[in-house]
Amino acid sequence: MKKAISIIGLLLLLFFDPSLSFFQWSLSVLAQDLEKELTPTPALTPKPTPTQTRVIFFGNPYADPVDRLTMGEVCKELGYSFETRNYRFVNDQTKWFDANGQRRFHIIIFPGGHSEKWFEKEVGSGINESGCQNIKKFISKGGSCWAICYSGNSVFAQTAVFVGFMGTNQTVQVPGRMVKYCGGTPIFKGKVVGPQKSNRPYPRVRFLPIKLNMENRIVEEAKLPEKVYLSTVASPSLIPNPGQSMEVIGWFPNCDAAIAIVKYGEGHLYMVPPHVSQTLEIVLDGEANYIRRWEAIGYYKQMRVSKKKFDKCKQVLITEGDLDGSGPDRILAKELLRDAANRASALMR
Repeated sequence: MKKAISIIGLLLLLFFDPSLSFFQWSLSVLAQDLEKELTPTPALTPKPTPTQTRVIFFGNPYADPVDRLTMGEVCKELGYSFETRNYRFVNDQTKWFDANGQRRFHIIIFPGGHSEKWFEKEVGSGINESGCQNIKKFISKGGSCWAICYSGNSVFAQTAVFVGFMGTNQTVQVPGRMVKYCGGTPIFKGKVVGPQKSNRPYPRVRFLPIKLNMENRIVEEAKLPEKVYLSTVASPSLIPNPGQSMEVIGWFPNCDAAIAIVKYGEGHLYMVPPHVSQTLEIVLDGEANYIRRWEAIGYYKQMRVSKKKFDKCKQVLITEGDLDGSGPDRILAKELLRDAANRASALMR
């Protein structure tokens, strides 16, 4: 009831103030509202035992709450503890390491969303240079880091390229977020380029066929089929520079890498452009689904896409659906997260 009232209020305000600044504000307000609604109860997230895998999810008003909901469910199925923490946590070294320099947790997840809004130099309060150094140190000391969609992966790449920016044919190329806002060298020496051609104009959601690497140990042990249909939005291609090695898990239809693992020091960056944990039910019909949320706050208008184009994008999703159902999606999500936990646990120091 409360959420319905807040959405109606936003729609009324949209009628009287269709400015871009308002849309940005309204997106933030509704995202915060969804964050509150999706906060797991203490009973679902007990304090981790000394041997339990501990997963941190980066939370922010501009971080995708649907990734938070669905990755939390995956962690629960695996028996991992799952906590949402904001930029203050990221910037505080004592939250990452104990007095002996040992890591305090195993995995950190950076979701989809609008990652340029996560950094101090962009919005005044957010991840700063200390936070960036903590992330790099955590991975180099054996931790596992997940990056989801364009937003998460643009944090770690050397270069981020967005094709079809703001409802146009314009291509925008910028330094990766950590490089731009904190300096230093990137963890992934290469570029991320999205959305996929089939997903333009943004925002468009489609379950694209991802061809899996059947020679990869994770895919082989999970007994997954050769092709899995996964939720993609701005999901970028992963294009490494010469000399940048990566363990490819799967490819987009255009043969660009769609999921890959990059070794950094003793740890690993899991680059996961598709929303592997999001099922069609969540995307289309769920409590925090994209379509109703985007319509409620006029998000497509903020992205300068016409209502006609947005309705066409919605119809494509409804018509195509998820051709192989939610089963393979969740299996892949669990196996990738399990692998991240196993690698981090082997070097818990």
